Amino acid sequence: MTRIASLGRFSPLAMAAPSPRPDNPDFTVTSPPPRQAAVVTPAGLTGLIALQDDESPSRRDRAAQRGARQALDALGELQAALLGGSQSTAMAALNDAVERMAEPADPALGAIIGAIRLRARIELARRRRI
Repeated sequence: MTRIASLGRFSPLAMAAPSPRPDNPDFTVTSPPPRQAAVVTPAGLTGLIALQDDESPSRRDRAAQRGARQALDALGELQAALLGGSQSTAMAALNDAVERMAEPADPALGAIIGAIRLRARIELARRRRI
């Protein structure tokens, strides 16, 4: 096995950063020229519009999940209202949440959303009958 005794002719002092000021007084540092602004082409706009497409499956699933959460929150508010006595605002919130629920693209998520929607409609029908 070979041992290394030193780094040779390089030393920490020799590798120090150069001084920021050159010895030449004619030397000047200039900044790079400013860049030109990029021009948006119609093809770029088409891509941006495609990103905002409301019919993408993941966007539909997220909207359906938000609607389901709102319906579950409204069901919880209705439950609290039943204990407190005031049901009209909770019923209106639940009805709005059910009406705004979106259809997801994922079939498994659709089954869960359908069960939440069914439960909410049953509660609305029960309370309207009373």
